Amino acid sequence: MDIAVIGYKTALGRGLKKRLRAKGHVVREIDREHLTKLTPVQLGMWLSGCSVVLDVTTTPFIAKWTGKYQYGLYADRMELIKAIVASLKYCDPVPDLLLNLSNCMVYDKYEVHDDYSSQYDDGFFAEVGAMELSETLKAQKYARKMRIALLRTGYVMSVNSPAFKVLRKSSHFGIGGIIDDGYQCLPMIHEQDLLDIIELIIEKNAQGVFNVTIPEMASMNELVDAIKDHVGTKQMSLPRWLLNIIMGRAVAMLEQNCKVIPTRLNDLGYKFLYPDVESIMNKCFDDYKNKDKNIDKN
Repeated sequence: MDIAVIGYKTALGRGLKKRLRAKGHVVREIDREHLTKLTPVQLGMWLSGCSVVLDVTTTPFIAKWTGKYQYGLYADRMELIKAIVASLKYCDPVPDLLLNLSNCMVYDKYEVHDDYSSQYDDGFFAEVGAMELSETLKAQKYARKMRIALLRTGYVMSVNSPAFKVLRKSSHFGIGGIIDDGYQCLPMIHEQDLLDIIELIIEKNAQGVFNVTIPEMASMNELVDAIKDHVGTKQMSLPRWLLNIIMGRAVAMLEQNCKVIPTRLNDLGYKFLYPDVESIMNKCFDDYKNKDKNIDKN
């Protein structure tokens, strides 16, 4: 099977590319910078013959937000999706599946949300998510029989993921993070589970919206409990005014209290390798320690 991986330079993209090739698939690689420089005709010709198009480009939400920065994130993501969709008109044959990664923080902070929920937030994440869904569904204009899968993920954790790197560094300084009472839910998933789920959706001919987070909702307090045995520093409660200085408007990301359950993955019979925050943190910190040992040996 020919599979196009858009965003192959990301940590997730590298892992996905390696796994697909090990399974005998032909992987076509392209990064977002190259993709957006191609005309729709050129990109369509490049994608022709691919069975699957995987857009695993990730938006760098972990940064200090300003209005200008947020606008740049939104525009960057829109440009990429529009380029992919426009190219489908010139694909012959068109792919069987277009899969995009999105963010589960589109949901409001009051209810528990399964994959069918329509109770959305009114903040930045919801704006991005609504745009991603709307623009991706326009692909049906050019490829009516193509399946579309939108994966709404939480924080993707692995030894090399940006989310874990920030958490590991901040926790060593005692700011691995409790805001207010610490009961805000933090949706997350280990990278290995996410890779398995992408493969599952390809193999099962699945489509639609999927919540891709661990089945057990975890709070900030539970996250701190999960990392305490791996770091020797007590984690402080962080005042909001300090977070505003450090993160700007991005502090809303940590206050979102997003309660998400992966109903459709459960219905497909998926068994998580790392089903809770403790198993995820144990895996990430163990991999980090082993990584350091390997560096020392060399």
